[in-house]
Amino acid sequence: MPNRPHHRRGQLLAAGLIVLATLLSLVLLVTPALGLDLGQNAPPEQLAPALPAGRGRPAFSAASNLQGIVLSLPEAGEFTIRETPRGQVLEAAGFDTRGGPGEPMLPVTATQLLVPPGIDWSSLQLELTGGHWVEVPGEFDLAPGRPVAADEPGGPVVGWGGKDPSVIRDGRDTQIYGQHAFYPAAAVRIVSRGAYRQWRVVTVTYSPFSYSPADRRLRRLEGGRAELRFRASPAPGPKALPQREKFWKRLQPALANPEATALYYPEDASAGKPAAAPAQAYSDYVIITTSAIVAGSSQLTSFVQAKQVAGHTVKVVVEGSVSDATHYLSGSNADTRANNIRAWLAGRYLAEGIDYVLLIGNPDPAAYSSAAYDPATSVPMKMCQRQHKPYPDQPDPYVDSPTDMFYSDLSGSWDPDGDGVYGEYAEVGVAGGIDRLAEVYVGRIPFYGSYTELDAILAKLIAYGQAEGDLSWRRKLLVAAAISNHGPQDNPSGGRYPEGWRTFGDDWGDALKSLADAAGFGSYTLYEKEGVYGDGTAYPLATCDAPLSTSSFVGAWQGRYGFVTWWGHGSLDAAYRRIWYTDTAPPSPYDRVTQYPSETRDTLFISGSHVSQLPNDSPSFVVQVSCNNGWPEGWYNLGYRLLAQGAIGTVSSSRVSWYYLGPWSPQGSADNASFGYYIFQRIVAGQPIGQALAACRGTLSLDGFDELWMNCTDFNLYGDPSLGLYSRNWSYRVYLPLCLRQ
Repeated sequence: MPNRPHHRRGQLLAAGLIVLATLLSLVLLVTPALGLDLGQNAPPEQLAPALPAGRGRPAFSAASNLQGIVLSLPEAGEFTIRETPRGQVLEAAGFDTRGGPGEPMLPVTATQLLVPPGIDWSSLQLELTGGHWVEVPGEFDLAPGRPVAADEPGGPVVGWGGKDPSVIRDGRDTQIYGQHAFYPAAAVRIVSRGAYRQWRVVTVTYSPFSYSPADRRLRRLEGGRAELRFRASPAPGPKALPQREKFWKRLQPALANPEATALYYPEDASAGKPAAAPAQAYSDYVIITTSAIVAGSSQLTSFVQAKQVAGHTVKVVVEGSVSDATHYLSGSNADTRANNIRAWLAGRYLAEGIDYVLLIGNPDPAAYSSAAYDPATSVPMKMCQRQHKPYPDQPDPYVDSPTDMFYSDLSGSWDPDGDGVYGEYAEVGVAGGIDRLAEVYVGRIPFYGSYTELDAILAKLIAYGQAEGDLSWRRKLLVAAAISNHGPQDNPSGGRYPEGWRTFGDDWGDALKSLADAAGFGSYTLYEKEGVYGDGTAYPLATCDAPLSTSSFVGAWQGRYGFVTWWGHGSLDAAYRRIWYTDTAPPSPYDRVTQYPSETRDTLFISGSHVSQLPNDSPSFVVQVSCNNGWPEGWYNLGYRLLAQGAIGTVSSSRVSWYYLGPWSPQGSADNASFGYYIFQRIVAGQPIGQALAACRGTLSLDGFDELWMNCTDFNLYGDPSLGLYSRNWSYRVYLPLCLRQ
């Protein structure tokens, strides 16, 4: 009898534990519906292999107040001088070596600074206020930054970033190389001003060296300090924004002064945890499509359910006569509809915590209503132009650029001068313009009239995100590198590529292989091994796993790879290798100078006709470093055909893409090959494919080239932006203690 009260308490305790465990199970079951970040994309640090630190980036530090920021500049430590046919290349540990077109190449790095929300952009001033210059002994002949090129069937086009080619001699800008003055004139420079969500950000570049070309003198800055001054009015940041801590964690690592958030954004700094938006639904994943596609697809509902199980809160938005929570304004043509879709996203991404956007519809940026096109399925890309052209109504693959980036960078205007031409290079980095910082991550499933194909793609996306079992094939890389151009090479226009502009691609392939090795990934490389001479002038001598050909590339791909990328020439439906097969053409046969195109031929190594041979149950992420493969107006574009068969996501170019002439190395520039390299680097580190693409668009340097800006708008994602190499089905179950099981 005396023990009964204790026995009763034991029964109550056991019952309480059962109830608690049951409630916990229910919480975990409904977690996806609440939009918490569990499931398919578990934290990358738990799933992704750790990459070695490698060459560390120099560290900035900053002290912030309401009038400005004092930035302590990192010193360049050890540096080397490397001799090349174009001149000397100066390399400093932790810095990239880059240069504008025809301008001396120098070590450079960049950082971002958090500034107040009420900043007066016109008041920004950046000045070097500390440190001293030290002469580097000796005489120097620094190499110039190379031009970029694109290649269409009519022949190659060389770009000098809008410079008059008459000022370029031997690849050097005579207006700079002829001067007795140190270049650059300023060691620090503002390159962009803009916003990432509610935070205002300034991007600054820093070069610790300067060079006087005519004097052949080089100097280095020691103990550098810079001051950014501005005016700012009191303008507190928005309150109660959903998932703001998640977004802050993305921005914080890039900032030199993250602690300034307590001063500039006190509401954010004091927030204890992500807040729900008042009187507004939270939707981190938005599908933009049309009512006809919603009605016609048999898999869209299942796809929505799968994303919810993966931890997302999903909303489907279609066209309508009014703009509201689930409708964007329909518009009377494709261009207006694109503007209306962006306006819907721009007005809601903060309040709803939108993170991912999937567009499903016909991507044609112009056609809207005709015998071949139906406005009921139009979700167009936005047609942008990197610069004005004489006849804007005529297609120009070297200037026009259909893009989905228009829906990703939402904090500024894509036409700040109001001239009706969107996406001009002159509007990048200016106050109120295009800042290249992605507020949302965007992908697309093009729709060309076949619901069977659409549903098959949706089903494949579901299966990839819910995969179980052995997924070791995803930790494999397949690389194919064709030749872009030879050198010396004579072109039809009369221009000659010197030997230093020879562009073979094997160095890019080897750099990717090194990334794979460091991450513990397997790799397989295919390089060009055919040509008139076998001494390294007609094709690279670098070791690879197989010579590049259609049969070897497609055959290798059948071995299942998580990531596939290639470098080559391209058309809407194919990628090509360039072979220098003879040296007999006039004017000087056997002169060991490539006469393009009379001594060369382009042979495809993959086309739309080959995708049926690729495995669709183990689909790859694919980055296509070639021109025109993602041309959205053609249903048979290779980017889309691969999404339908063989790929889980493709990054392909909507028009020509631009590459640097000459040897390739990872220097953080926005040349087309760098998209393949850095997307792989980021997706291996655990980023989803949409975030990896957005990061490349936002951080790779444009080096003064409007052509490299065109690469940012050219490369678009066909696929689900939230998927990554490590996406899979993760079960969250609660197991009761043994003593409580019946």
